Amino acid sequence: MITGTVEEQLTPVVRLNTRSGSLKRGTRLNESELRFVVDTGFNGIFHLAIRDDLLRQIGAEPQFVGDIRLADGSSQSTTIYKLQVRWDDDWKDCLAVALKTPRSPEQRDRLSNLLGTGLLSGCRLQMDMGIGGVGESMGLGGGRIQRLPTARRARRRQQS
Repeated sequence: MITGTVEEQLTPVVRLNTRSGSLKRGTRLNESELRFVVDTGFNGIFHLAIRDDLLRQIGAEPQFVGDIRLADGSSQSTTIYKLQVRWDDDWKDCLAVALKTPRSPEQRDRLSNLLGTGLLSGCRLQMDMGIGGVGESMGLGGGRIQRLPTARRARRRQQS
């Protein structure tokens, strides 16, 4: 199970360990922890959207350049990267869309990495949005992502 928090302005957030670099045998992989906003409106074949400066910093491998459709309906050409995410108890191969990093530090801080529905497939997403408003004193909620059982995982548990 993956747990997260609900931050100010009711933003659901999870922190995930990532692994990137060459996946060739004998090569050391770079591991990092990144913060992601859970975005149920981010759907399609890509799992994550990560700032391009962070993708380069963690050593993610560029795979190809593709066109993506943004939330406002416009299209943008961007590089797609490959990395792995610690998803529950396993490492999962993921494709990440590179988000153009703003030059301004204020804008950079506001641009969030996104976790999309492609990675949530086969999971239950549960969020407690807090009671009485936003703020630490109001007791913001939390959430969790739980993988739903599949026949293969059920057999593994029985064999254990």
